Amino acid sequence: MDSIILGIIQGIAEFLPISSSAHLLIYSEFISNKKLSMGFNVGLHLGTSLAIVSYFYKDWLNYLAEFKDQIIKKKIFDSMLFRLAVATLPAAVIGLLFDDKIEDLLHGNFMVMAIALIVVGVILVVVDRKVSSKQEISSLSFSRILCVGFFQVIALIPGVSRSGITIIGGRLVGLNRNAAAKFSFLLGTPVMLGASVLKSRDILSLMSQWDFVAGFLVSGVVGLIAIHYFLWFVKRLGFEVFAVYRIILALFLIYAVMNP
Repeated sequence: MDSIILGIIQGIAEFLPISSSAHLLIYSEFISNKKLSMGFNVGLHLGTSLAIVSYFYKDWLNYLAEFKDQIIKKKIFDSMLFRLAVATLPAAVIGLLFDDKIEDLLHGNFMVMAIALIVVGVILVVVDRKVSSKQEISSLSFSRILCVGFFQVIALIPGVSRSGITIIGGRLVGLNRNAAAKFSFLLGTPVMLGASVLKSRDILSLMSQWDFVAGFLVSGVVGLIAIHYFLWFVKRLGFEVFAVYRIILALFLIYAVMNP
Protein backbone atom coordinates (compact mmCIF):
# COMPACT_ATOMS: atom_id res chain seq x y z
CA MET A 1 0.00 0.00 0.00
CA ASP A 2 2.87 2.38 0.80
CA SER A 3 4.27 2.05 -2.71
CA ILE A 4 0.93 3.02 -4.27
CA ILE A 5 0.65 6.05 -2.00
CA LEU A 6 4.22 7.02 -2.88
CA GLY A 7 3.34 6.65 -6.57
CA ILE A 8 0.36 8.98 -6.14
CA ILE A 9 2.49 11.50 -4.25
CA GLN A 10 5.19 11.39 -6.92
CA GLY A 11 2.70 11.62 -9.78
CA ILE A 12 1.14 14.78 -8.33
CA ALA A 13 4.11 16.49 -6.69
CA GLU A 14 6.57 16.05 -9.58
CA PHE A 15 4.62 18.47 -11.75
CA LEU A 16 3.55 20.92 -9.09
CA PRO A 17 6.25 23.33 -7.84
CA ILE A 18 6.19 21.79 -4.35
CA SER A 19 9.12 19.28 -4.49
CA SER A 20 8.21 15.65 -5.05
CA SER A 21 11.39 14.41 -3.34
CA ALA A 22 10.51 16.36 -0.20
CA HIS A 23 7.04 14.82 -0.11
CA LEU A 24 8.36 11.30 -0.66
CA LEU A 25 10.88 11.70 2.15
CA ILE A 26 8.32 13.27 4.50
CA TYR A 27 5.86 10.44 3.94
CA SER A 28 8.56 7.84 4.45
CA GLU A 29 9.96 9.48 7.59
CA PHE A 30 6.85 10.68 9.42
CA ILE A 31 4.01 8.47 8.19
CA SER A 32 5.14 5.07 6.93
CA ASN A 33 8.32 4.93 9.07
CA LYS A 34 10.09 3.14 6.21
CA LYS A 35 13.29 4.61 4.78
CA LEU A 36 12.93 5.49 1.12
CA SER A 37 15.90 4.21 -0.87
CA MET A 38 17.38 6.42 -3.57
CA GLY A 39 16.74 3.63 -6.10
CA PHE A 40 13.03 3.55 -5.26
CA ASN A 41 12.92 7.36 -5.38
CA VAL A 42 14.55 7.49 -8.83
CA GLY A 43 12.30 4.67 -10.05
CA LEU A 44 9.22 6.70 -9.18
CA HIS A 45 10.75 9.67 -11.01
CA LEU A 46 11.25 7.42 -14.02
CA GLY A 47 7.50 6.75 -14.03
CA THR A 48 6.71 10.47 -14.16
CA SER A 49 9.38 11.13 -16.79
CA LEU A 50 7.69 8.57 -19.03
CA ALA A 51 4.42 10.42 -18.36
CA ILE A 52 6.04 13.59 -19.75
CA VAL A 53 7.23 11.75 -22.85
CA SER A 54 3.72 10.35 -23.37
CA TYR A 55 1.85 13.60 -22.76
CA PHE A 56 4.08 15.71 -25.01
CA TYR A 57 4.81 13.01 -27.58
CA LYS A 58 3.73 15.26 -30.46
CA ASP A 59 6.21 17.92 -29.35
CA TRP A 60 8.99 15.33 -29.08
CA LEU A 61 8.20 13.99 -32.56
CA ASN A 62 8.21 17.52 -33.97
CA TYR A 63 11.54 18.28 -32.28
CA LEU A 64 12.98 15.04 -33.66
CA ALA A 65 11.80 15.86 -37.19
CA GLU A 66 13.19 19.37 -36.85
CA PHE A 67 16.50 17.93 -35.62
CA LYS A 68 16.78 15.71 -38.70
CA ASP A 69 16.08 18.66 -41.00
CA GLN A 70 18.63 20.86 -39.22
CA ILE A 71 21.29 18.15 -39.59
CA ILE A 72 20.72 18.17 -43.35
CA LYS A 73 20.83 21.96 -43.40
CA LYS A 74 23.89 21.93 -41.11
CA LYS A 75 22.07 24.14 -38.61
CA ILE A 76 21.98 21.69 -35.73
CA PHE A 77 22.52 24.50 -33.19
CA ASP A 78 19.13 25.94 -34.14
CA SER A 79 17.17 22.78 -33.30
CA MET A 80 15.16 22.69 -30.08
CA LEU A 81 16.19 19.10 -29.36
CA PHE A 82 19.87 20.07 -29.43
CA ARG A 83 19.23 23.11 -27.24
CA LEU A 84 17.32 21.05 -24.69
CA ALA A 85 20.14 18.53 -24.63
CA VAL A 86 22.76 21.22 -24.02
CA ALA A 87 20.60 22.88 -21.34
CA THR A 88 20.54 19.63 -19.36
CA LEU A 89 24.36 19.48 -19.23
CA PRO A 90 24.83 21.68 -16.12
CA ALA A 91 22.60 19.48 -13.96
CA ALA A 92 23.93 16.30 -15.57
CA VAL A 93 27.59 17.21 -14.94
CA ILE A 94 27.00 18.31 -11.34
CA GLY A 95 24.87 15.23 -10.73
CA LEU A 96 27.57 12.91 -12.07
CA LEU A 97 30.37 14.58 -10.10
CA PHE A 98 28.61 15.11 -6.80
CA ASP A 99 25.68 12.66 -6.79
CA ASP A 100 26.93 10.61 -3.83
CA LYS A 101 28.07 13.64 -1.84
CA ILE A 102 24.74 15.42 -2.33
CA GLU A 103 22.88 12.28 -1.28
CA ASP A 104 25.02 11.85 1.85
CA LEU A 105 24.89 15.49 2.90
CA LEU A 106 21.38 16.57 1.99
CA HIS A 107 19.17 13.52 1.40
CA GLY A 108 16.87 13.47 4.44
CA ASN A 109 18.05 16.80 5.88
CA PHE A 110 14.64 18.20 6.74
CA MET A 111 15.84 21.59 8.00
CA VAL A 112 17.57 22.29 4.68
CA MET A 113 14.41 21.07 2.98
CA ALA A 114 12.22 23.44 5.00
CA ILE A 115 14.40 26.46 4.21
CA ALA A 116 14.40 25.57 0.50
CA LEU A 117 10.60 25.20 0.51
CA ILE A 118 10.16 28.69 1.95
CA VAL A 119 12.81 30.50 -0.09
CA VAL A 120 11.82 29.06 -3.48
CA GLY A 121 8.12 29.55 -2.70
CA VAL A 122 8.63 33.25 -2.02
CA ILE A 123 10.84 33.71 -5.09
CA LEU A 124 8.27 31.91 -7.25
CA VAL A 125 5.53 34.39 -6.33
CA VAL A 126 7.75 37.47 -6.59
CA VAL A 127 9.06 36.51 -10.03
CA ASP A 128 5.62 35.53 -11.30
CA ARG A 129 4.19 38.90 -10.24
CA LYS A 130 7.05 40.99 -11.61
CA VAL A 131 7.42 39.29 -15.00
CA SER A 132 4.77 40.32 -17.51
CA SER A 133 6.28 38.85 -20.68
CA LYS A 134 4.14 36.51 -22.77
CA GLN A 135 6.73 34.72 -24.91
CA GLU A 136 6.39 31.13 -26.08
CA ILE A 137 9.05 28.41 -26.01
CA SER A 138 9.79 28.78 -29.73
CA SER A 139 10.97 32.36 -29.16
CA LEU A 140 13.71 31.42 -26.68
CA SER A 141 17.29 32.02 -27.74
CA PHE A 142 20.00 29.45 -27.07
CA SER A 143 21.47 31.54 -24.24
CA ARG A 144 18.12 31.81 -22.47
CA ILE A 145 17.49 28.09 -22.73
CA LEU A 146 20.93 27.43 -21.26
CA CYS A 147 20.19 29.92 -18.49
CA VAL A 148 17.14 27.91 -17.42
CA GLY A 149 19.32 24.81 -17.57
CA PHE A 150 21.62 26.29 -14.92
CA PHE A 151 18.62 26.88 -12.68
CA GLN A 152 17.99 23.15 -12.82
CA VAL A 153 21.26 22.54 -10.94
CA ILE A 154 19.73 24.16 -7.84
CA ALA A 155 17.04 21.46 -7.85
CA LEU A 156 19.63 18.97 -6.58
CA ILE A 157 18.96 20.51 -3.14
CA PRO A 158 16.01 18.69 -1.49
CA GLY A 159 12.94 20.87 -1.13
CA VAL A 160 13.81 23.21 -4.01
CA SER A 161 11.56 21.45 -6.58
CA ARG A 162 12.94 20.91 -10.06
CA SER A 163 9.74 22.14 -11.68
CA GLY A 164 9.53 25.10 -9.31
CA ILE A 165 13.06 26.38 -9.89
CA THR A 166 12.96 25.89 -13.67
CA ILE A 167 9.56 27.61 -13.84
CA ILE A 168 11.21 30.54 -12.06
CA GLY A 169 14.00 30.42 -14.63
CA GLY A 170 11.50 30.24 -17.47
CA ARG A 171 9.58 33.25 -16.19
CA LEU A 172 12.80 35.24 -15.74
CA VAL A 173 13.80 34.68 -19.37
CA GLY A 174 10.38 35.87 -20.54
CA LEU A 175 8.09 32.85 -20.87
CA ASN A 176 4.43 33.11 -20.00
CA ARG A 177 3.11 30.95 -17.17
CA ASN A 178 1.89 28.05 -19.28
CA ALA A 179 4.99 28.02 -21.49
CA ALA A 180 7.29 28.16 -18.44
CA ALA A 181 5.54 25.15 -16.92
CA LYS A 182 5.63 23.19 -20.16
CA PHE A 183 9.28 24.04 -20.79
CA SER A 184 10.11 22.94 -17.26
CA PHE A 185 8.64 19.50 -18.00
CA LEU A 186 10.42 19.17 -21.35
CA LEU A 187 13.75 20.30 -19.93
CA GLY A 188 13.51 17.93 -16.99
CA THR A 189 12.87 14.81 -19.05
CA PRO A 190 16.51 14.14 -20.09
CA VAL A 191 17.72 14.79 -16.53
CA MET A 192 15.21 12.40 -14.98
CA LEU A 193 15.94 9.74 -17.57
CA GLY A 194 19.66 10.26 -16.99
CA ALA A 195 19.24 9.86 -13.23
CA SER A 196 17.38 6.62 -13.93
CA VAL A 197 20.35 5.36 -15.96
CA LEU A 198 22.72 6.21 -13.10
CA LYS A 199 20.56 4.23 -10.69
CA SER A 200 19.62 1.57 -13.25
CA ARG A 201 21.25 -1.22 -11.25
CA ASP A 202 19.18 -0.33 -8.19
CA ILE A 203 16.01 0.04 -10.27
CA LEU A 204 16.51 -3.30 -12.00
CA SER A 205 16.98 -5.02 -8.65
CA LEU A 206 13.63 -3.58 -7.53
CA MET A 207 11.72 -4.58 -10.68
CA SER A 208 11.06 -8.04 -9.26
CA GLN A 209 9.15 -6.50 -6.35
CA TRP A 210 5.46 -5.99 -7.03
CA ASP A 211 5.22 -2.98 -4.71
CA PHE A 212 7.89 -1.12 -6.68
CA VAL A 213 6.22 -1.95 -10.00
CA ALA A 214 2.87 -0.77 -8.61
CA GLY A 215 4.37 2.53 -7.42
CA PHE A 216 6.15 3.01 -10.75
CA LEU A 217 2.94 2.48 -12.78
CA VAL A 218 0.81 4.62 -10.47
CA SER A 219 3.29 7.51 -10.60
CA GLY A 220 3.10 7.48 -14.40
CA VAL A 221 -0.70 7.36 -14.64
CA VAL A 222 -1.24 9.99 -11.95
CA GLY A 223 1.48 12.09 -13.55
CA LEU A 224 -0.38 12.22 -16.86
CA ILE A 225 -3.46 13.57 -15.09
CA ALA A 226 -1.43 16.03 -13.01
CA ILE A 227 0.30 17.52 -16.06
CA HIS A 228 -3.00 18.26 -17.78
CA TYR A 229 -4.67 19.97 -14.84
CA PHE A 230 -1.57 21.80 -13.68
CA LEU A 231 -1.14 23.47 -17.08
CA TRP A 232 -4.81 24.43 -17.01
CA PHE A 233 -4.55 25.79 -13.47
CA VAL A 234 -1.44 27.96 -13.80
CA LYS A 235 -2.64 29.51 -17.04
CA ARG A 236 -5.62 30.90 -15.17
CA LEU A 237 -4.59 31.31 -11.55
CA GLY A 238 -0.79 31.42 -11.31
CA PHE A 239 1.49 29.98 -8.63
CA GLU A 240 0.56 31.71 -5.37
CA VAL A 241 -1.40 28.80 -3.93
CA PHE A 242 1.65 26.56 -4.32
CA ALA A 243 3.88 29.09 -2.54
CA VAL A 244 1.47 29.22 0.40
CA TYR A 245 1.40 25.43 0.53
CA ARG A 246 5.21 25.27 0.49
CA ILE A 247 5.46 27.63 3.45
CA ILE A 248 2.86 25.69 5.46
CA LEU A 249 4.69 22.44 4.74
CA ALA A 250 8.01 24.02 5.73
CA LEU A 251 6.59 25.20 9.06
CA PHE A 252 5.36 21.65 9.72
CA LEU A 253 8.82 20.30 8.97
CA ILE A 254 10.54 22.82 11.25
CA TYR A 255 8.13 21.91 14.07
CA ALA A 256 8.66 18.18 13.49
CA VAL A 257 12.44 18.53 13.50
CA MET A 258 12.50 20.64 16.65
CA ASN A 259 9.99 18.42 18.46
CA PRO A 260 11.02 14.83 17.66
